[in-house]
Amino acid sequence: MVVTGLASIPSYAPGPYGVFSLASATVDRHVHTDPGGRSNIEEAWEFKADGGDLVQLELQYDRGALTRSKVETRPHSAVKPEFYRIYRIEQAADIVRSTPAGTDRAQKYLFKAAGGKLSQIFDGSEQLVSITSLPFYSRQVSLPEPMTQ
Repeated sequence: MVVTGLASIPSYAPGPYGVFSLASATVDRHVHTDPGGRSNIEEAWEFKADGGDLVQLELQYDRGALTRSKVETRPHSAVKPEFYRIYRIEQAADIVRSTPAGTDRAQKYLFKAAGGKLSQIFDGSEQLVSITSLPFYSRQVSLPEPMTQ
């Protein structure tokens, strides 16, 4: 269920789910690869809306083995539950940190979310379970066929 979100392109707010706010976006990404082929990734993301909503991520990690997968999801709108889209995704995932799997290649991470519905969801009681990097992500979006009676 899509309950809120921040978009940096004006035409994407409020978007088809009816819940996105316009925000400025800053993304800074660096990949350092040594002669032996080991890659260290540093990323900083910040989305900031005029209304005070904020999402911030800073992450540094060593790249691990990538796992390719195909996924289909059907996210629904929180304000229009009958509305959904079909996402067919092809991606490569790097599990940087996973508490259940005992994996942790994160050297640094910071995550903040505040304002509006974000403060209701991220109230300080949440616990980090996993960090997954998606260096390759391709998505086809479609709408369901109209339902007939």
